[in-house]
Amino acid sequence: MMKMLPIALSAAALAAAAPCITQGQSNVAKPAAKPAAKPALSKSGHLAVNGLNYYYEIHGTGEPLLLLHGGLGSIDMFRPVVLPALADGRQVIAVDLHGHGRTALGDRQIDLPTWVTTWRGS
Repeated sequence: MMKMLPIALSAAALAAAAPCITQGQSNVAKPAAKPAAKPALSKSGHLAVNGLNYYYEIHGTGEPLLLLHGGLGSIDMFRPVVLPALADGRQVIAVDLHGHGRTALGDRQIDLPTWVTTWRGS
């Protein structure tokens, strides 16, 4: 049975995954290396979960990896470098979270005290 490994990438992790731009003696930046070949998008669409239609994309094949963006982000923030690198040798399942990217905000009220109470299970 394959287990799904969730991942949350910080800005530092994203920077480490991206190819570096090196500088020569003249302080003129050299062009970055070409990103890895774009993995084949095997599936994308919307999936209804708890009254919301979440947008998702599946790239690559192999052991699944769930890719979640941070606040104010979307799947697109992982293009063109990080997503292909992660999908090289594994299946990446990327999701636009509630109210981000191609996932609508919906009509349910967002209320922090209610969310915290629900999250704590009170």
